[in-house]
Amino acid sequence: MKIILAKSIQELVVIIESLHFFAFWLKNGFNQYLIDLRVGKVTASSLNIRSGPDVENEKITPSLTKGTKLTILDAKDWWYKVRTEVEGWVFAKHVK
Repeated sequence: MKIILAKSIQELVVIIESLHFFAFWLKNGFNQYLIDLRVGKVTASSLNIRSGPDVENEKITPSLTKGTKLTILDAKDWWYKVRTEVEGWVFAKHVK
């Protein structure tokens, strides 16, 4: 086991963030790790936000519009669990 010592607060933050993303990658797999800083924007002109990760789940709010900022909380198959004003699931293809 190697002990890492930080020389500054900034270096400590980098180490902690690296460990966080490594743990996320171990838990969820490589594709989940590729979520870019866990934030995104809607790229489609309109995007439904649903109660679960499937088109069979109900829409929970009016459609999100292009450019809406999202916090990505989780990923499952081709879907992201996101937070805007509410939490729900969107099809990942339309988030960048």
